[in-house]
Amino acid sequence: MVATLSTDHKWVVASFTRTTGNVWSNPELTCQHVDAETSLDPGQQAVIEVKILVLQGTLDDALHKVIAQRDAMK
Repeated sequence: MVATLSTDHKWVVASFTRTTGNVWSNPELTCQHVDAETSLDPGQQAVIEVKILVLQGTLDDALHKVIAQRDAMK
């Protein structure tokens, strides 16, 4: 998970995947990146889901939502 807190500390944007390998952000461009990881044998296919939460609340609120949703993701 990578999360950004608004300057007034009222809003959080959090990005996550079920299995994240790398996370990073660029505050100058207000972007977030989460790289999902999976391994495949030749000829196999995979579906990877990325979620972005935008919510009023704290970083802890965002973390609890991520934990609650992550296991149900692809």
